[in-house]
Formats: sequence, C-alpha cells, structure tokens
Amino acid sequence: MQLRRRIIRNHSFFVTVLLVVIAAAVGYGGARMVLNAFALRGESYEVQQQIEELKNRKEELEARIAELQNGEAVRREAKERLNLKLPGENVVVVVPEKQEVPDTSSSGSFWRRVIIFFKFWQ
Repeated sequence: MQLRRRIIRNHSFFVTVLLVVIAAAVGYGGARMVLNAFALRGESYEVQQQIEELKNRKEELEARIAELQNGEAVRREAKERLNLKLPGENVVVVVPEKQEVPDTSSSGSFWRRVIIFFKFWQ
C-alpha cells in the first residue's frame, strides 16, 4: 500500500509539471496569436486607406478622361502643355528682362561685397 501511494505521488508530480508546461505553451501561443491579430488589424487599416486613395484617384482620372473627350479641351491642353498653335494664330512669348549680376570681385571692403551679395538675391 505504501509503495502504491509513493508511485501515485510521483506520478501526480510529473503530471502536474507536464500540465504546467502544456499550459505555458498554450499561453505563449495564445499571446502570439493576439499580437499577430493586432498587427494584421493595423495592416488592414493601412490597406483600406490605400484603397480609398486609389478610388479617389480613379474618380479624378475618369473625370479628366471625360473632360478630354471634348475636342475643345484637347485643343486647350495642346496649347497650354505643348505650346502648339492652330493655323492663323500668333504666339507671343514674354521674356523677362535680364538682371545684371553685380561684380563682387571689384576692389572694396569685404562687408561691401557681402551687402551686394545679399541685395542681389532679394
């Protein structure tokens, strides 16, 4: 009888240790699954944002395509972007006046050249 109780105690200790190890493994696995779920939720939110941005961009491009179906819009775009002209039209190009670059190498004090430099870049 004494031997039997000892065997049961030894077995119950090993069973308890085994159950604790199994419980720890299950807890670790559960914690990893929760962390993965949070990471996936974050990625899902980012993907939803990208989808919304792409839908908006698609709508803008479709509106642009519809606008360019008009021949007048195509002519206006050709004039603005490609600087094209229709027969009989004249193109006027306005060229800004040339600014004189001050001569900083001339004799004068260092501070005078610094002042001239900053006046030039205003």
